[in-house]
Amino acid sequence: MKSGTDFTVENRTIWRDGSVRWLSGAGRVHLGTNGEPMRGVGISMDITERRTLEAQYLQAQKMEAVGRLAGGGAEGVSPFTVSLAGALPSKCTCQGRMARY
Repeated sequence: MKSGTDFTVENRTIWRDGSVRWLSGAGRVHLGTNGEPMRGVGISMDITERRTLEAQYLQAQKMEAVGRLAGGGAEGVSPFTVSLAGALPSKCTCQGRMARY
């Protein structure tokens, strides 16, 4: 971040109520004339739901592969995989809260 270039980071946080949330942050550190960090600008978005859906989709793919190995080839895609894939947006439009630093 000391270089003044753009950065992205994902963090797992535990809220006061004990729930686990995933946050994605992106921004840039603005440098002064001597190269020292002067200020940072960026946003932070809650991506917990996206990560949960991704994990469920990967698990469904694993289960489908195991089913194919055990059953000698499935005739189609499992209904769970189809319904889960239908729930994923074709274009992800993340809506998060902007924070000032």
